[in-house]
Amino acid sequence: MPLSLTSLPHKLHRLLGIDRRHAPRDRAVELMQRRIFILPTRYGLLFGLLTFVMLIGATNYNNSTGFLLSFLLIGTALVSILHAYHNMLRLTFQAGRAAAVFCGDAALFTVVIDNGKGPGRVGIGLNLAGQVPVFTDIAAGGRVAVELALPAMRRGWLPFGTLTVFTRYPLGLFRAWSQLRLDARCLVYPAPAAKFTTPPHRRPGSGTRRGQHPGSDDFMGLRTYHPGDSPRHVDWKAAARGQTLMTKMFCDQLGEELWLDWHDHPVRDIEIRLGLLCRGVLWAEQGGYRYGLRLPGSVIAAGHGEAHRHRCLMALALCEEAA
Repeated sequence: MPLSLTSLPHKLHRLLGIDRRHAPRDRAVELMQRRIFILPTRYGLLFGLLTFVMLIGATNYNNSTGFLLSFLLIGTALVSILHAYHNMLRLTFQAGRAAAVFCGDAALFTVVIDNGKGPGRVGIGLNLAGQVPVFTDIAAGGRVAVELALPAMRRGWLPFGTLTVFTRYPLGLFRAWSQLRLDARCLVYPAPAAKFTTPPHRRPGSGTRRGQHPGSDDFMGLRTYHPGDSPRHVDWKAAARGQTLMTKMFCDQLGEELWLDWHDHPVRDIEIRLGLLCRGVLWAEQGGYRYGLRLPGSVIAAGHGEAHRHRCLMALALCEEAA
């Protein structure tokens, strides 16, 4: 494998036997002098070689113009190192929350860069391993949020990975960089199957669709009191406050309750099973049903709504038990 200057920290960690996977992650990181590394780029190496040849020629021929130009170029290179260093110094990076995605989609991580009271920054690059880098400028004292996409190829928790922050400002002769391990992760749901192979179990009389029927189980709301209403259903607290006499309305749970069961899908491949159950959750939620989920070792009671949907999909995402 060819030696890459930018990969030197990884090789150094391997030589020292340091396992970077278990290194602590930080919620927010401020770049100080010990976290910033600087090495010449390929253009910088070529620039240095040409400057060195020019200096040798000026020495051989004792040419004052050659000396002047050589020292001018060397001074320019040294100043560009300082500019690259200060372009990253004291920037603070913080990872935001990443919304859950389905397997096969791209997880979007948000990284907030805070410039504090520093001057404007130019050409700050952020790069996750194997992804296209994203560049941004930051105004003096400003704060920007950068979204980084990472393919979600497996269900479960997707870690943020190692973030490389770099800049080649101002001339592209040197690359200043730092590697950060921010505390962020994204939940990846299973990829939903294209269609059902087994419809969900229906339990007549044990649940309800979202339409209500008058009854006595669940509170529906209030209406104006009518003579003959049961005193048990009168809102006496509101009456005590001097408000209009109101009657509480209740509904019964009629209709169908759906159960999505692990054992309803006798498929050997666990991922296919989870995909079918995932499709069932989405279908039941979209249809307005109350639905529950049975997995090996866990049962989620019937419910409905965005929180219930997330709870079921999270259980599928983190399911590791075989039937």
